[in-house]
Amino acid sequence: MDNGLLQTVLSYWWIIPIILVLVLYKFVMRLFGVIMIPDDSLGIVNKKFVLFGAHKALPDGAIVAMNGEAGIQANTLPPGVHFLYWPWQFEITVQKFITVPVGNVGVVESRDGKPLAQGRVLAANVDCDMFQDATKFLQNGGERGIQINVIPPGTYRINTGLFSVKMHQALQIEDNMVGIVTTKEGKPLPTGEIAGRETQGHNMYQDGQAFVNNGGFKGLQEQVMLQLFQLSPALYITGGEPLLHSQLENVLKMAREIGFYPITVNTNGLRLQNHPNVMALADRIIVSLHSHSVRMNARIFGVMPTRMARAMIFLAHARKLALQHGNKLIINCVLTEENLKDAVKLVRFCLRCHLPLTVVPAITNHRPALQTAGEDVRREYAEFIELLLSLKRKAPWYLACTAGYLRRIKDFGNFKCRPLCILTVNPDGTVQTPCLQKYPEAGATLGSLLTEDANTLVGRSLDLSRAYFQCGYNCCKACYVEPALALEHPFRAIREFRR
Repeated sequence: MDNGLLQTVLSYWWIIPIILVLVLYKFVMRLFGVIMIPDDSLGIVNKKFVLFGAHKALPDGAIVAMNGEAGIQANTLPPGVHFLYWPWQFEITVQKFITVPVGNVGVVESRDGKPLAQGRVLAANVDCDMFQDATKFLQNGGERGIQINVIPPGTYRINTGLFSVKMHQALQIEDNMVGIVTTKEGKPLPTGEIAGRETQGHNMYQDGQAFVNNGGFKGLQEQVMLQLFQLSPALYITGGEPLLHSQLENVLKMAREIGFYPITVNTNGLRLQNHPNVMALADRIIVSLHSHSVRMNARIFGVMPTRMARAMIFLAHARKLALQHGNKLIINCVLTEENLKDAVKLVRFCLRCHLPLTVVPAITNHRPALQTAGEDVRREYAEFIELLLSLKRKAPWYLACTAGYLRRIKDFGNFKCRPLCILTVNPDGTVQTPCLQKYPEAGATLGSLLTEDANTLVGRSLDLSRAYFQCGYNCCKACYVEPALALEHPFRAIREFRR
């Protein structure tokens, strides 16, 4: 019976080669020079040798072959079946298409091409179908190195034997912030200049080649600053934390050159000792300090007490540095239930260190938070404000706010809203509508500073004939601030500030 079974199996011997071919079909096809490229991939060809013809070896310095020389070939194999690629002569690498996800850009670097011109950092753009035609890139004079153009989200058939692509997140700048641009390519800045002049036609610095072609300069750019200056000569730099910005001092120098005044920097003061030049460049440095206690301030700012102590010790010296340049350092305290009990001790700390002080009640849902506190807390708050009013009469320069402002916030009185006091500009150049209560028909934004003159944009979108708007809310951006009260009674404000 065993012999019969063996004879039966041997009678079907021809099935075994068929099974082997089905299982190892790719290997078999490869032996006969057949290559199959999947639909989502391309084939990168490495030619091992050339025996005949004029183009046997690559030219000196070349890495990629354009004319069939031995080496990595510029042309790739598209999806499908390809013949005559013998395994002893060709090595084929199957490479997935490169996909740039949404929210990212691809930064391309070329391994071959012309050397960069002297002084250049980025390779100039050439027509090459978004780096998908390697032969065209090399024939059109593409340069080695990082390319000035990036590839947007999408799927690309790119020869990774010539190009490498690194993904970088697209730059997103949060609301109420502006982007200060530092360029790595362009013309050198003229002697004495700290920032490149405005350049048109680069789509918010997204078209690097257009920026270079239109005469853009290397370094810091002042286009955003010039547009802001049309809206207001006063510049208020806040954050986040401005002192974290590596270019802050250059921004301040640029602002002074343009003519901004006053220039105010609002900081938590933790890094102030590392940036002494800020005291010379900013007209006002406002340092947030909410208690005389090192530990409470450290808890509020989320830092170690030792670091907070060093920052508080430096404040007196920072004030002297500012005064040497005719500038002023001011302590700002936001009053809450948490720090109200220590507020008097903070006043004594500021008096001892000769630090001018201003206070503002914390705003929650368009209302002073202390307004809804218990009766004892409100009484304690009123007594503290009365103490500040007494101090304002005896030593007016120790309080940076006016007596009129203190009287108004003592009773949580409403302000006559002046929305145009403080305009907010988004990173993309759009101007936020200053008050949707007053201008509900304007929408969330008025328009873009980069496509329209600032004064024209504001004048077209807003009714400037209405001096103020009494909506019953106390907005910490436009209403419940000293400038709103100063505009309500300008001569009284001037008289108080001069005292």
